[in-house]
Amino acid sequence: MQRLLLFLTSLLAVLSVNGLQVNGPPSNPSLELGLEQVEARRGGGGRSRGGSFGRSRGSSRSRSNNRSSGRIGGSSRTGSYRSRPFTFFDLLFSIIVLIFLLPSIIRKAQELENNPQDNQPVAPNPSTWNSATVTKLQVALLGQVDHLHTELLKLSQKQPRTSSTRAQLLQDTALTLLRNPEAWTHIWANSIHYNQAERVDKAFQHLSLLEQRQNSPEPSPNAESEYVLVTLLLVSDHLEPIFSPVHSEEEQKQALETLAALDSQCLGKLEVYIHPNQLGKNLTKEELVSQNSHIISL
Repeated sequence: MQRLLLFLTSLLAVLSVNGLQVNGPPSNPSLELGLEQVEARRGGGGRSRGGSFGRSRGSSRSRSNNRSSGRIGGSSRTGSYRSRPFTFFDLLFSIIVLIFLLPSIIRKAQELENNPQDNQPVAPNPSTWNSATVTKLQVALLGQVDHLHTELLKLSQKQPRTSSTRAQLLQDTALTLLRNPEAWTHIWANSIHYNQAERVDKAFQHLSLLEQRQNSPEPSPNAESEYVLVTLLLVSDHLEPIFSPVHSEEEQKQALETLAALDSQCLGKLEVYIHPNQLGKNLTKEELVSQNSHIISL
């Protein structure tokens, strides 16, 4: 609507300018005539000293009258100027132009109102990606570190709805794990690129279902529960794996640093799982290994 108002204001300004009158400096014929007569007398006196007074006076008056009449006529022609008046045809032309442009201006104004964040980055849409990378990272921690378990549970309960909040959740979780490497007991990370969108979706859904099943582990009353498992599962628009399979603690740290630095515009999906998902409960080693046979012990 701002552009529409600007256009209408400009149009009114143009119409106003066309109707302006431009006036020159006011003329004073009597003053100019008086000056001419003074010049004539001065001219006559001077010439009388050089010749006949009578002939010189007559000729000077004639020339003075001619100059005076010419000067008065000139002032009447150039003393005032008026621009071409704004006619009915000018008004009709302006209305036609306005009618022709008004629909497109209104349509553009409505688009600006309906999309106030056109300058904002477009949120990633994994369903439109022809290919993508699926990444999974896991860290098992000592369950005795209650404050760490509590912090991770709070993070996993967040429900990010935008790309920026997803990236923030991923960064917060990765940094929390990086700050507590002394609590790590098992690690694993892998990243795989898929060339088809259907394969990306199928791989992500499969991994997500596996993690959801671990939220309710079978109780083992005779075994000692001492582990908490953290799993990060995400989809990004990378054209290749974002890191190689992890085999050591140092490689795990590098993988976490890579995840913490991911740009929000390349992150399509993110899920954070904490097993068990209740404070005060832990996994036994059997539960941890049986459901995650690929995990590497440190």
